[in-house]
Amino acid sequence: MTPSQPMIPFVKASACGNDFLIVDGSYVPADIGSLSKRMCDRHRGIGADGVLRVVRSENAPESSDEAEVSDRQRREIEYHRDRAAAHAHFATGRVDLSAVTSAHYRWWNAYWVILRKAKNLGLAGKNVLVVGCGFGDDAIQLAHLGASIKAVDISAESVAIARQRADASAALVDFEVSPAEKLPYADETFDLVYLPDVVHHLDIAAAMREVRRVLKQGGVVLGNEPYTHSWLEVIRQSRLALGVRTGRT
Repeated sequence: MTPSQPMIPFVKASACGNDFLIVDGSYVPADIGSLSKRMCDRHRGIGADGVLRVVRSENAPESSDEAEVSDRQRREIEYHRDRAAAHAHFATGRVDLSAVTSAHYRWWNAYWVILRKAKNLGLAGKNVLVVGCGFGDDAIQLAHLGASIKAVDISAESVAIARQRADASAALVDFEVSPAEKLPYADETFDLVYLPDVVHHLDIAAAMREVRRVLKQGGVVLGNEPYTHSWLEVIRQSRLALGVRTGRT
C-alpha cells in the first residue's frame, strides 16, 4: 500500500498449515480482489493464503448488551429501525432552533413548553442527559443553550440520524446507543435528566432507578408525556369534569 492509502486493521490467523488475514469489512470494499493479492503476497505484502472480510450483519446488536434486551425493548428497537428507515432524509437537515431562540412563545405546544422550562433553568455549563433522544431534536436544542449534552436512545438507527443532524446543526452532543434501564454513566453525573415524550416507552421503575442514580444531588428531572399536556387533560382536571365525576355540578 502507498502512504496515501488508509491503514487497514487486521488479524492474522494460522491453523493446520494455512494462514488467513481477517479484516474489518467496513475498512475495505466488497470487491477486494487486487487488494487481497497484494496483502497475501509473501514477498511484498503481509503474506497469507487468503483474506477473510468480516462484515456486520444488519440485524447484529450494537453491543453485547443488545443481546440481553427484553421482548418489549426488542419491539421498540424493531419499530424504531423501521421508523428511521422511513425518515432517513432527516439526516441531511438542520434542527429548527426556534423553540429556544424565538422571542415568541407557543404555550399550547408541548415541545416548546418543555424546552422553555429547560431554558429557564440556566443550563450553560451544566451536564445534561437526554433519555430517548430519537433523531436528536431536543439534545441539539439544549446544546444550543450552552449545556454539555449526552444523549441515549435504544435505537442505533435513530442515533445514527441524530449524529448527522448534530453535525449539520453545528451542535456538540455525545450520543450513545443504550436502553434507559441501563444507562452507561457514573453515579451523580448530571444536573438535568431530560425525558421528552419517552417514559411511556420504558420499564418505568427500572428507568427511574437509573435516572435517580445518574442525577446529582439537587439535580432536576424534566419530562413531558403526550397526555399530560393535552387539552383532554385540561378538561379532565377542570371543575366541570370534577363535578361530573362526583355527581355534583
